[in-house]
Amino acid sequence: MSLPSFPSITPPITREDALNQLISSIASEELGMSHILNAEGEKLQYILGTLPGLSGGPATYQEVLDANDSVSDLLNSSMELTFLLKNKLDLAMNAPSILGPTGPSGLTGADGTFQGATGPTGPAGPNGAIGTVGTNGAIGPTGTFAPTSTTTTAGSAANINTLGTILTVPLSGTLTLSLPNAQIFSPDITVSGANSVFTVANAGTYRLSYSVNTTLALLLGTRLLVNGSPLAGSIISPLVSVSNYNNEVEVNLTAGSTISLQFVNTTILPVLVTLISGVGASLMIIRLN
Repeated sequence: MSLPSFPSITPPITREDALNQLISSIASEELGMSHILNAEGEKLQYILGTLPGLSGGPATYQEVLDANDSVSDLLNSSMELTFLLKNKLDLAMNAPSILGPTGPSGLTGADGTFQGATGPTGPAGPNGAIGTVGTNGAIGPTGTFAPTSTTTTAGSAANINTLGTILTVPLSGTLTLSLPNAQIFSPDITVSGANSVFTVANAGTYRLSYSVNTTLALLLGTRLLVNGSPLAGSIISPLVSVSNYNNEVEVNLTAGSTISLQFVNTTILPVLVTLISGVGASLMIIRLN
């Protein structure tokens, strides 16, 4: 397979030039989208007969509904494009810059005319030789026995999504999260091929904890499913938009129980979600007994 070749450009484009061009393209897309939205508004004004200077025949009820559907579809597409442009701008603004070459060393300063203050005390010297061993002391009384500690059983798993994934949660629906990165399993916990459903082989009391972190504050909920049903105590249903979700719950599970982590959308519009890079979403499963 041959490598791609790029034409020689004079003067050459620097990294800073490329970032400026990228930011300029985002601004152009935003400007173009504003013109499209303005045109859609004028289209509705024309249909309703409220556009100054233009008049046409009265629109039928079906024509008004068709125009409304067209504008609604465009607004949904514009919302998704806005989220993508916002993410694109964040990446451009946070891109690391390249440092320039180190400048030449300055001239050596002139010698001072006054003697400086006494410096700090130096470090302690090495330890002396070990002395001879003294005689054994008397044997002390027998101590009391400490109580036997309880032993935790094996059975734990940790799973993370670190990719900064972009997801769409359907309107009035749910989305099960995939956790494909940094997976740590004990032999009695397995995961599905999609890295979204986890199965425990042994019955017992388990501690389930999860964390979800998004780039923007969103009006979404989160929850755990056990055997396909929402787990009480694991549900987060915020009244305002948030970007961080954290919860922990202890539950008795039977052998073969399944566990998964979900987004819940109770709004009438689909929601575009971007998980942060690093720990975008994580799920920890620990068997206590």
